[in-house]
Amino acid sequence: MQNMEPSDDITLAGTDPIEFLKSQNEMLKSQLMSTSLIHELTKVLHSCTDFESIIKTVLLAIQEILEFDRVILFEINKDKFSLQTSNFVGISSVEVNHLSIPLGFDGGEITDALFLNRHIIIEEPDPSNIFFKELHSTSYLVIPLISKINKRCWEAKHCEKTFCPAHGSINPYCWSIMGCGQLNNAKSEDHRRHFCIECNNFKVDGVLWMDRFQRKTPISSDDVTI
Repeated sequence: MQNMEPSDDITLAGTDPIEFLKSQNEMLKSQLMSTSLIHELTKVLHSCTDFESIIKTVLLAIQEILEFDRVILFEINKDKFSLQTSNFVGISSVEVNHLSIPLGFDGGEITDALFLNRHIIIEEPDPSNIFFKELHSTSYLVIPLISKINKRCWEAKHCEKTFCPAHGSINPYCWSIMGCGQLNNAKSEDHRRHFCIECNNFKVDGVLWMDRFQRKTPISSDDVTI
């Protein structure tokens, strides 16, 4: 992993600015579409007094309505810099309670989904993949749970480091922008992620993992944008 120095210039060599903006706009639209259902879910979770019951109800609804066999909600453990099992349906506690996924690059696709702020569908995972090894899952979907962003990071922090790619970006999800974190002088991607999860502008509440272990039916983006 190449280190990122705060003095590095952010360049788009050989890139048409208009095409770059279009691609950024499409990426943002994709992120917003893929998390529209999740925004509603998160609002329900935050407004409920019986937190444990509503989570279980929501997971059961996902299992039934979206026709997934196993659904796991992971929460972020800042102290351990990892994802830990929070709640689940369609699977036993013996199978999932020990699962711990590092938030660094070695965490794989589920942490990529979190820090790219988009859903990821995994088909034919590598044999070393934790969900393949531990849960024998051959295809699954991961979706980050995102809260509403009221103010962009450079505005909230009064940041003047205009060379940071997050500064002035149309993408409000600063943690999903490669090379951001200039205010903290992040030296690597893992270093940046450590700073991100401690930041007040980081609005990821957890990650949903789900598969069709019994049904064996394909998973597509249509399962996310319902």
